[in-house]
Amino acid sequence: MKEENKKELIKVDANTISELENELKSLLKTRNVELKEQIKNIQEEQNRFEYQLNDKLNKIEKAKKELKPKNNNTLNILISILIILVLIDVGFRIFAN
Repeated sequence: MKEENKKELIKVDANTISELENELKSLLKTRNVELKEQIKNIQEEQNRFEYQLNDKLNKIEKAKKELKPKNNNTLNILISILIILVLIDVGFRIFAN
């Protein structure tokens, strides 16, 4: 009788171990799927962030180019005209006195 009880206990323990192993495998698969989904979401968020960052950097570069004078010749001509007008005004004032 005691031997039969031992055999039954061994069978129950083996079945319990097998059930626990299956449950553990199921939990690991579920966790693995959850982690893969989290990784995918993080990668998508990183891609969106990188796109926004690149877009802002491009806008900054574009703004820098717009701030630079496109043609220094135009600025030089305007300054030259201003100097000539000042000289003419000074000349008229000197000769008028």
